[in-house]
Amino acid sequence: MPIDPAATYLLVGGMGGVGRVLANWLVSVGAKNIAFISRSAATSPDNQDYLRHLRDDAGINAKAWNCDATDKAGLKKVLSDVQLVMPQIKGTIIASMVLRVRLCHLVCGLWIGPGLTRHCRTLTLNE
Repeated sequence: MPIDPAATYLLVGGMGGVGRVLANWLVSVGAKNIAFISRSAATSPDNQDYLRHLRDDAGINAKAWNCDATDKAGLKKVLSDVQLVMPQIKGTIIASMVLRVRLCHLVCGLWIGPGLTRHCRTLTLNE
């Protein structure tokens, strides 16, 4: 996948471990603008430290917005904000999930729950 350094890459749920690995990979292949959307992307101190690292150490235009990607109205507003302050979005990675670890959810909670939630986020982003 060719990366356009002048474009923005959107990571939904990208502030966890998998999302940070993906963000670091994007940086390693030339991405210069990364927008993060998650429920705590803009407020968690750990997330702020990671964003500061991307900006200060890697020279990346990295910004974060708090948003539950299944909230259609909230997502629409955040995407409008992203488009106002960042270059055109040319790629989206959905790295969000809700993990429930309980004995009664080992079949449904770990497989169906996150899958359905990701499906809802994908549909909302598609709209």
